[in-house]
Amino acid sequence: MITLWLADNVIAGAYASFYQRSVNDGLSFSNGSLSTSTRGISISETTKYITIATNSNVMLSSDFGQTFIAAPLPSAVYYCASMSQNGKYQLVTQSSGDTYKSIDYGSTW
Repeated sequence: MITLWLADNVIAGAYASFYQRSVNDGLSFSNGSLSTSTRGISISETTKYITIATNSNVMLSSDFGQTFIAAPLPSAVYYCASMSQNGKYQLVTQSSGDTYKSIDYGSTW
């Protein structure tokens, strides 16, 4: 399980094909699921942008985790995701070691 503390009271985590997000210090969580197992998660300081590395692709959210879309990247196992505080700059790494960079909130890589 990968867990992050963000901002003042936000907790986010991912395990297997599920993710959870709390905005009240963990008193309650909203749940979501993806079609594949998660490997890494990165979230902007405001929690607006969320990037999840999975066993088959990279999933992106720009609406606080309400919805996710697949990033325009090759299908592969991705091990980690990282982003700047505002989410504009992002990095993801494949199991092969290839690393992709986005400088526009994940729109292009």
